Parts: sequence; structure tokens; C-alpha cells
Amino acid sequence: MKPEGPIGQRLIRHDVVESTQTLARQALDRGEAEGTVILADVQTQGRGRLGRLWQAPAGSSLLLSILLKPPPVCDRPVVLTLLGAVAVCETIFATTRRQATLKWPNDVLIAGRKVCGVLVERSPRGTVMGLGLNVSTPAAFFEEQGLTGAGSLALFTDQPLDREAVLRDLLDHLNATYADACRGNMADLEARWRFHSALLGRAVKVQTPTQALQGRLLDLSFDHLVLQPPEGGPIRILPEAVLQLGATDAAESSA
Repeated sequence: MKPEGPIGQRLIRHDVVESTQTLARQALDRGEAEGTVILADVQTQGRGRLGRLWQAPAGSSLLLSILLKPPPVCDRPVVLTLLGAVAVCETIFATTRRQATLKWPNDVLIAGRKVCGVLVERSPRGTVMGLGLNVSTPAAFFEEQGLTGAGSLALFTDQPLDREAVLRDLLDHLNATYADACRGNMADLEARWRFHSALLGRAVKVQTPTQALQGRLLDLSFDHLVLQPPEGGPIRILPEAVLQLGATDAAESSA
């Protein structure tokens, strides 16, 4: 069944590629339609934020990149990254009945273990949203690779997982969330972001390009994060200026 929306109307599947992000950028240059999805069973040079390597055994994860041409109202990498992460959280709940949380700016966690990363990259012809979601990756793989902070959906449900079914559900959630954002419905997306954040009201540390700040996180929005430092009035920080955001206590650091 075709998804209701542009995302996933055209699927381009590969067995092994270096990076779906690279292929998606090339597809944008060729003039492929918005919503085209590039998928692979294996990536040899899959990358995440800051050039980190994304590892997954063959056929165990959803490794995909999506061609987007968003309108100005939501054409911001931070908005699109959180849009993708929220859609993943909602897909996870539909699949496992577990509530996922977001770690700033692009990681999705279940019980503190990273199961998905989102990477948004812009080019002159559009934007590429990359997603790597571990579906059936066994615990032994993470142990062998020394990835103690990683996990997969299979580790959090006793139900058998069908990767294609998870893909269809993910595309449905992405389409619905993207359509709302394109209509300018930022308030709904912000509310869903706050729901999956574990940091509101807590003591946090914030790293920007110019300074490190600490205080209580009072609010999250696409306009600003509001931080109450130990002394003085609240500080408003543009989301694009936030490099790192985490709790200052020992609990799960996600936002």
C-alpha cells in the first residue's frame, strides 16, 4: 500500500552502498521528486552527526535517506531533525508500546540506549533527511562492537518484528508530521517534541559555540530554549546555537 503523502511514493532499494545520504544528494541533483526514499540493507560508510560512523549488520536496520523540498515555514535543519526524531518515537511506540526519548539534537533512545539517529543535510536543490533505525539488531552485535549505549527495537519487545511493516509505519508517521510542518503547524510538533523530552524542568548544561551554560530548562520551542541560570534572569538560546544539551545529574540525558 502506498503511503498517504510524498514520502515513500518512490522507493529506490540497494543491497550494499557506501552511504544512502550520498546517493540521495545525487538524486536531488538529478531532479528526483520530493519524497523519494533511498534504502540500503548495508552501508559501508554510513555516517551520523559530526562524521560519526553508523554500524549495523546486514538486513537488521532501516537505513534510508529521504529527499525533501520543504517550504520556508519549516525549512530549518533543527526543525526537520526533530520532525524526523518525533516521527521515529511515535513509530517505536506503535511497534513496541515503549515510549522513546530524544537526546539533543538527533538521537532517539529507549531506556537510555540509542536505537536511531537522524541526520539532516542541505544542498542547493533541497534537503536530505537520513535515518538509521535499529530494528532487529541482536544484543551480541552491540557487545562485539563495544557499542554499550546502543540498542534495537527487538531488545524491547517480545513480538516478532517485520522490517517492512516498521518501514510502512515510519513512512506514515513521517508523512503526517511533515504535512503538519509544511502547513506551519509548529505548535503541535513542539508539543510532541516536549512530550518526548526528558529535560524540561530539570537542571541541564548547554554548550554553544561560544560558551557553556548551566541552569534549569524552563521551555523548549523552535524560537528558543529558555534556561534559568543559578543567578540572574532567564536566558533565551536559539536552537541552532545549541551544540549539546544534557542533564547535569546522573539520570538519562535526553532532550
